[in-house]
Amino acid sequence: KDCRQHHLLTTMLRVVLVTCAVVGVEASVPTATNPCNVSLLKQLSHADCVFGSSFGCVDANTIFVKNCSGNFQCGVTGVVPLDVLCRSINFARAECSCVPPPPPPPSPPPGPIIGGYGDFRFLYMPQLLQLPVGAEVQHAHGLEVDHVGNIYLTYVNWNNGINTNGTDTHCLVRWNPDGTNGTFVDLGGTALCSGTPHGLKLASEGGELFLYHANCATQAPRYGSGKITKTTLNGTILWQYDGPFGQPKSLYRPTWWAIPPTGDYVYLADGYGSSNVYPFTRDGVYQNLTFGGKGSKHGQFNNCHGITYDPRSDKLVVSDRENHRIEVFNFDNTGAKFSYDSTITPTWGINDTQRPCNFRVLENSTNSSLDGMVVVADLGADDQSKSGVARGQVAILDKENALVSVIAVSELLGDKGSIHPHDSHFLPNGDIVVATWRPGHVSYWKRL
Repeated sequence: KDCRQHHLLTTMLRVVLVTCAVVGVEASVPTATNPCNVSLLKQLSHADCVFGSSFGCVDANTIFVKNCSGNFQCGVTGVVPLDVLCRSINFARAECSCVPPPPPPPSPPPGPIIGGYGDFRFLYMPQLLQLPVGAEVQHAHGLEVDHVGNIYLTYVNWNNGINTNGTDTHCLVRWNPDGTNGTFVDLGGTALCSGTPHGLKLASEGGELFLYHANCATQAPRYGSGKITKTTLNGTILWQYDGPFGQPKSLYRPTWWAIPPTGDYVYLADGYGSSNVYPFTRDGVYQNLTFGGKGSKHGQFNNCHGITYDPRSDKLVVSDRENHRIEVFNFDNTGAKFSYDSTITPTWGINDTQRPCNFRVLENSTNSSLDGMVVVADLGADDQSKSGVARGQVAILDKENALVSVIAVSELLGDKGSIHPHDSHFLPNGDIVVATWRPGHVSYWKRL
């Protein structure tokens, strides 16, 4: 009896082993429906990745995804399979190569990374602005510095958006003035962090400090879910309003705030939506007034991405990103005046390719000679792997808005993920911090 049982078990085991071996062989050989031999290693999108519908082969060397993002393995027989990260952006079809890239050029010799020139040269400090454990930064969007020099970053985590599936639920980090001790500011919870946290602006009102947040929500077809929020420095929500405010839902994706130091009104740039500017009270009440609009004439915008108050001139400054310029406007305390004054034309980079994201004026520096200096984060081209395209950089302007230096961020730190500068900010001591979009990264630059 024992012998018969042993023989039966042995036979069954052989059948299982043979079956597994056959399946393994079939899974590794390209077929007519899977010529690139693609398989899903890890799904990164909320939407399911299903072979044949949301991912598959274009040919033997290319895979496609549609409404699906993930880590895949692919490659023809006889070639070591390639691990590929392939993402569908805005639900659209995307294609990714299964052919291994050429080997990278030799790394430069180790040494300090220094950006800028003239009197404004800066040393990259990689040990500073370290993120807290658990931070998953998809896009590093907005920066602020409070009255004692603490540094704030608002970001999009990998748990938000259309194509993501992370575990981080935060969106706001604070560092000490010297760039150490990064900690989450989490009192706003998911109410603050859901969607696409974007613009961040500090305000001093009645002797207290507040943060104004612009959240541009998600991309098509989820328009209309943008929101604006005012919080304490610890993230406690004082008010929050969803949009739109009378606009078509397809034309509301707010990007940044301008907060004059006095007066009853603050100004919201709807950069990714209508390219309008809207006045609100400091309690978040929309004033049913609209300025700007889509166009290239002075006073019109093609993505009014950033807006800020300039204490040097008592005017509002708009970073008109896709018109490759910075526009200056007069305003008053009625909330009804927003008139074109002048244009600041970028003189860094390649003419008519500059994409200024934000304009920041240094105030209350520990070195008063630096007060009135400006930093401008310039996004650069979306695809900077091509030659001859605009690179991501940070321009430094003097008190008259003349260019005095440039930190070539993407050229110096591109291998570390700093490619597209989205915001930059002077610290009181003259150092500069930079936040980059896609991939999200923050960097500290110490003035030499």
